[in-house]
Amino acid sequence: MDIGPHSIQLIAPPSLYHAASAAAMGDHRDPAFPAAAGGCRLPKTSSVSVTESVTAVHDFKVTGYSLIEGLGIGRYVSSSTFTVGGVDWAVRFYPDGSTVTCLGNASAFLYYCGREKEVRTRFTLNLLGKDGKLSQVTNSYMKHTFSPASDNWGFIKFAEKSKLQSSPFLHNDCLTIRCLLTVVRESHTKDVEVNSVVVPPSNLHTDFENMLQDGEGSDVTFTVGGQEFRAHRCVLAFRSPVFKAELFGPMKENGTQCIKIDDMEPEVFEALLHFIYTDRLPDSCRDGKAAAMQHLLVAADRYGVDRLRLICERRLSETIDVETVATTLVLAEQHHCSQLRQACIGFVASPNMLGPVIESDGFKHLVESCPLIMKEILMADMLTSSAARTSSRSVWEGITGTHDFEVVGYSLMDGFGAGRHVCSGDFSVAGHDCYVAFYPDGLDQDSAGYASACLAYRGKERFVRAKYSLSLVARDGRASPLAGDTLRSHYFTPTSRSADVLKFVEKSKLSSSPSSSSYSCLDDDTLTIRCVVTVVTGPRVESVAPAKERGPRVTVPPPSLHEHLARMLRDGRGSEVAFRVGGRVLRAHRCVLAARSPVFDAELLGPMMETTAPCIEIHGVEPAAFEALLRFVYTDSWPLAGVDVAATVRLLSAADRYGLERLRLMCEEKLHEGIDVDNAADVLAMAELHHCSQLRDACVAFIASPSTLGPVLASSGFEDLIMATGASVTKEILHKVSESWSGPGNRNNSSKRK
Repeated sequence: MDIGPHSIQLIAPPSLYHAASAAAMGDHRDPAFPAAAGGCRLPKTSSVSVTESVTAVHDFKVTGYSLIEGLGIGRYVSSSTFTVGGVDWAVRFYPDGSTVTCLGNASAFLYYCGREKEVRTRFTLNLLGKDGKLSQVTNSYMKHTFSPASDNWGFIKFAEKSKLQSSPFLHNDCLTIRCLLTVVRESHTKDVEVNSVVVPPSNLHTDFENMLQDGEGSDVTFTVGGQEFRAHRCVLAFRSPVFKAELFGPMKENGTQCIKIDDMEPEVFEALLHFIYTDRLPDSCRDGKAAAMQHLLVAADRYGVDRLRLICERRLSETIDVETVATTLVLAEQHHCSQLRQACIGFVASPNMLGPVIESDGFKHLVESCPLIMKEILMADMLTSSAARTSSRSVWEGITGTHDFEVVGYSLMDGFGAGRHVCSGDFSVAGHDCYVAFYPDGLDQDSAGYASACLAYRGKERFVRAKYSLSLVARDGRASPLAGDTLRSHYFTPTSRSADVLKFVEKSKLSSSPSSSSYSCLDDDTLTIRCVVTVVTGPRVESVAPAKERGPRVTVPPPSLHEHLARMLRDGRGSEVAFRVGGRVLRAHRCVLAARSPVFDAELLGPMMETTAPCIEIHGVEPAAFEALLRFVYTDSWPLAGVDVAATVRLLSAADRYGLERLRLMCEEKLHEGIDVDNAADVLAMAELHHCSQLRDACVAFIASPSTLGPVLASSGFEDLIMATGASVTKEILHKVSESWSGPGNRNNSSKRK
């Protein structure tokens, strides 16, 4: 059902409904703000204008270049269409130029396949060499706004034909044009929450890279090709099963101060150690040269570092060419790299490749090393050559977006009236503007006893197909069972701009669910409706290269450094330090602690190190907090289950004590999310004690809000706050209160609430 002009989208903000009812009852508080309830939140009064972009790369391979020379001026070959920013594009290559003015030059253009709107872009077209390097001929970016009236733009003199014949960019009669395209989306405004705590990204790999480079706390040395490398036994053991056996197992080299590594180059061993400590390739390996990747693959296989081996497999599979495929296939056979093996066979068996490979320098080595594989190659080539094959596919695509719509002051909307609704702000999915409409008393008499909700469309496209779900967000952040989140489908058209209005949730269940329940949806009298929308586009028909020609893609698992370190902490193998905390003994590894905490570094490896104590006594920290701190040190992730304010306060104190800045900020963020009138004073006192400036500002703003000031002043912790912090905090709160109350009219004009 459509939302017609008779519908009332929003008569007045919920705060004004409350003010009107309060005035009728003789309550003369400032009408600009709602009355406080336990755990009131800070009003959202900030917004930001955002201009976003989508960037993608498309490689257009032109095969049989010699066959299209002489095609004629103005005639072109085109890539398949590709989608960037929800719009279809194609690259067109004119081997003899696009017009008579570019005589002796080839031209290349980006073509806009859309027909309905203007699209701002920034793009470049370059030739791509077989080594992955771009040409320096036309590497400058172009800016252009495409439209149906201006649907192509590019380089008239893309490349000189005479130079192209002898250039490294023409390989095996093929050239590749790389299009790097950025589509700039329209600017939009979105609300942001004030006083948020900013937590920096994980720095675990950086700390471990510094540990490797500094060598502090190292307890094993390797000699490789005359160079020495210091490392830490515990890290090596938990990242490599071979190192684990050599350093801690029955085959460990007792008493050996320096272990000699034969048959390996120093640069390769250095890259192996870098990956073990960081789960990343070093910068020296980023160019992906085949020889370097082959040597590193051998080292990874030798020491059982499986993820590194698979990364090397992928890099090698992406750079296979006639000169390297034979040696790469031998390597894959010898080291049981099944995915790389299939990629090599697929390359050799692809059309017109077997002959050049046979003539390559490495083919004789392949036949001598792996004679049985020739039968498999010939069978694959026979299948490829037996008949001309073409493939195509029909592609449906979906772009998904999520929008959370907060309905503040839900209890004030009881009796709002059937058919009357409030609307979320507009949100965009795949360039289509949508919003959520919420009917507190239902759509009509048929939905009596229910609140209703629907998804509506405000865009201009004639036909838009979307799949969507609407759900209520429970206090624990998950979908509440009180309202179904069934996936639905709808075609939006000019005559059908809203999906079916749902009997969304029974009002009696909504108001009667215990506030302490994890599936309760009312949090501080605020209801959050989550809308997940997928805009479906298609079908698009495109040609597909035969499977053998494409070759399989090597699958690489996600990084596992944090998992290995968590296992190291749980296992305790190789630990050389123990802490006694409140009667509990917790074991750890000096090098890890020192790399992650400047305080541990000084205590365990610096001048203050305790050399004789078998067990270090820790006072002033609870066992659970210290154990959580150790989990963070080893994993760089939030170490507590759920959000327990008291436990988080204790953890923050420990993080501050040991100089763990990121953990301290994570604690600030969790405490900021849980501020309410009962704990605001205590949290502010703690923030002042530990110099948590972001959390301190958030607490002051929360307490000074007219909707929360009274309850906080009456809380048990406020007097303790005054005693602990003195006049400075009190003065700042009073100054903030003065700002909040000085101009309610101006505040109403600038404040925006959902």
